[in-house]
Amino acid sequence: MKQAFLLFTLLFISNNFAQSLENYQIDKNISLSMPQNLEVSDTLQQKIIQGFLGKNVVIITKAILKDTIVTIECEKDLLEYYNGAQKGFLESTKGKLLKKDIIKIDGLKFLNLNAIVSINDEKKLCDSYILFLDNYTYSLSFIQSINEDQNFKIKKEEIISSIKFQKGLNINNQFNHFGNSTRAFKSGELVGKIFFYVLFTCVIIYLIKRGRKKKDIT
Repeated sequence: MKQAFLLFTLLFISNNFAQSLENYQIDKNISLSMPQNLEVSDTLQQKIIQGFLGKNVVIITKAILKDTIVTIECEKDLLEYYNGAQKGFLESTKGKLLKKDIIKIDGLKFLNLNAIVSINDEKKLCDSYILFLDNYTYSLSFIQSINEDQNFKIKKEEIISSIKFQKGLNINNQFNHFGNSTRAFKSGELVGKIFFYVLFTCVIIYLIKRGRKKKDIT
């Protein structure tokens, strides 16, 4: 029985990583490759797209409503917003920051956070890419075990390299003019807390479902 279960598990993981990625259009602004059989839902004013590769999770979150409160008039404001998002992320997850970068993809600036977090009393690696664009905040997060899986790393790199934007978007689409620019940090902090609360709630639900499936198999 144990041998049969082990064989089933190996086949399950193998099939998930053999699973090809397919193009997914988040909205008119962004598309990228994602695992097949996505779960899409709306909650707490967020659109959530979840994909699974073996025991690892890929999650996209997007604010449903445009943010017309935060004012980002220049790159300095954008970085303040991202600093707030980082603070909200670390506070909400009690995470240990491993690495932080501001990266560019097709001229647009992302905040990239890599951290160790605790989900359901289990340590996980979380690699997140946060983007403020056209008054929406997007996040793309990869969650996996502490021991990095090389197969998942390859898939992660494929997904990141597949990100495409609507023609004509540039750094100016990351700015707006709604009022006092000192709001940027506080707004980013709030967004960080909400986005990552939703993200980790989704992962916990997934882990619970996975545990139930294992019990059903045995």
